[in-house]
Amino acid sequence: MLTKKKITRKLENYQEIKELMKRSFPENELYPMWFLLLVSKIKKVDFSAFYEDDKLIGCIYLIKSKKVAYLMYIFVNDKIQSQGYGTKILKQVMKDNKDKEIVLDIEPLDENASNHEQREKRYHFYKKNGFKTTSYFIEDEEDPTDYTILSTDGTFPKKECEKLLRGLSYGTYKRRYKRKKRLSKKRNKPSNPREKKNKENKT
Repeated sequence: MLTKKKITRKLENYQEIKELMKRSFPENELYPMWFLLLVSKIKKVDFSAFYEDDKLIGCIYLIKSKKVAYLMYIFVNDKIQSQGYGTKILKQVMKDNKDKEIVLDIEPLDENASNHEQREKRYHFYKKNGFKTTSYFIEDEEDPTDYTILSTDGTFPKKECEKLLRGLSYGTYKRRYKRKKRLSKKRNKPSNPREKKNKENKT
């Protein structure tokens, strides 16, 4: 059974967690640890470490409102990966927030990306655990990657997420949420009567 502890500088594994977080995410996706700790003092934020038999399993950084829980970070101890701990942590998060829509963002699938296999593995991990692709993506002026947004309901409460994240980031959150454009279907029928008449004359 997993146990959960709030992450603070006084936590016995604090330095280990700090290093693990650096190894788990590229630098452009990480907020400074001091900032994450500062914001985590607010009740809406859940910055926690999970343990099994006193062994560090992984961590989460979750920001919550009444209806939404935005999972900004979830990472597993890289010394014990591929043992189902990621699923255990995610299931616990979903259980603790069953009255909320859980939202997260991931790198989009791209066969030309250098980490394509990692992206695909991450995508299927969330799909396997009940997350659905939404019609939104993230545009960041400081990051060329358009992150795909997933959620447990398959919808995306855009305004509520924007308000939640911007409020807690003290105005430093610069990402913009945009809806994916639908591909228009090609019309089989001629676009005007003259075109139709020309086609009939050819036959």
